[in-house]
Amino acid sequence: MSQKSEIKVYLPLKLIGQLESKKRNGMRSKFIETAIRDKLRHIESSTMGDYSTLALLCHVRDRPEIRDHQFNILQMFIEEMIE
Repeated sequence: MSQKSEIKVYLPLKLIGQLESKKRNGMRSKFIETAIRDKLRHIESSTMGDYSTLALLCHVRDRPEIRDHQFNILQMFIEEMIE
């Protein structure tokens, strides 16, 4: 049996309501584990082509090593794309 650890997450109330039906069946933890594994698998197998230019610009803009002037230029591009 694999080692497990308890975590605490904050979810929207609507999602909690949907998860309650899984709790009654005793499947809530397994359901959450499967959902997280599927999401991670999707992220690991994705390529840059799977993301929009806007999403990529936002990701680069939010990197910690981006300097103020770089941030401002990226933000300008992002705002132009949104309009």
